[in-house]
Amino acid sequence: MIGLFLNLLVSRVSLFPRFLKVSIAALNFVYQLRKNGKLIETDRANRFMSLLRQPVLRVVHDSLMKQTRSVRVIIVVAEKDFPMLEEVVAGCHENLQNFNCTSMNLVVPSGSMNHKTLLDLSNKYSLVRIIDENYVLNTAEIKMVFAKHFYGRENWCLQQFLKFFSVLNSESDYALVVDADTVLLRSIPWITNDGKIILMPTAEYQEQYYRVLINLGVIDSLPEFSFVPHHMFYSMKDFRDLYESLGKPTPKQFAQQIESSSDKTSSSPFCIDYELYAQFMANQRRDKVELVRWANLNISRHTFSKVLRIPGSMAVLRYFFNSVSVHSWRK
Repeated sequence: MIGLFLNLLVSRVSLFPRFLKVSIAALNFVYQLRKNGKLIETDRANRFMSLLRQPVLRVVHDSLMKQTRSVRVIIVVAEKDFPMLEEVVAGCHENLQNFNCTSMNLVVPSGSMNHKTLLDLSNKYSLVRIIDENYVLNTAEIKMVFAKHFYGRENWCLQQFLKFFSVLNSESDYALVVDADTVLLRSIPWITNDGKIILMPTAEYQEQYYRVLINLGVIDSLPEFSFVPHHMFYSMKDFRDLYESLGKPTPKQFAQQIESSSDKTSSSPFCIDYELYAQFMANQRRDKVELVRWANLNISRHTFSKVLRIPGSMAVLRYFFNSVSVHSWRK
């Protein structure tokens, strides 16, 4: 129940600040009774309030974008994600009508290239391209870099590098990365009428991510907002400028640099797929960015499957949220 109420607070429904403060206080009170601790500490509550002050996007922008701005969709997929992939691809297909989508690249392990789920999707959607992850970079080489200090998390590390270098290799004006367990529910404009890129601040705040970015010279202090929205829209011009500012490292060089800068005691030591680009834009190109409400629902796969069986449920979700993340690890 507490999780549901938190999700509603961060939805597309704008609420009065006083009501939000009372709601957070009430959540903490209930959590204190049940768990003998605070659900939202003071510093996190202030950040949470800032998150909820972001405007809600309600209007899809001019469809002239479709003729003038191309976008490539990138979804990095592991086999555990296959049960959700149909909904993820459909969400991208249905909600990018205002752009010239050149392809939807599914980046998958070599052994999964001929999996029936992937072949069915490529037959159903003409834009789907199945990409061997070893075509993007040498996966064994990257996993080896992280094997010593992050044993068991090598694939988690690898997936971030696959996203980063898939974006870098995009031959389009823009790239859209979507996690393989996240379904887009609405046609998010992504670019404002005056050409600014949409960024969505998120509730998660991992200080160790920003220590790495400080070491890279992308930011010089802990940032106000976090950006881990499970989907992100990239300007290829700005992304390549970022890559150049990093010294244009090869995948292995970049992995070694990230590994040496990371907190070896953390199971989630860095975020180069979302935080790196977003913090670069928010800090070094702030005039090219507009912050808006994230409005993402976090839900378990079991619950989502039950929701899908309810007539009209997707329309309700679409009213309240821009996207839904159906994490396999979530109970």
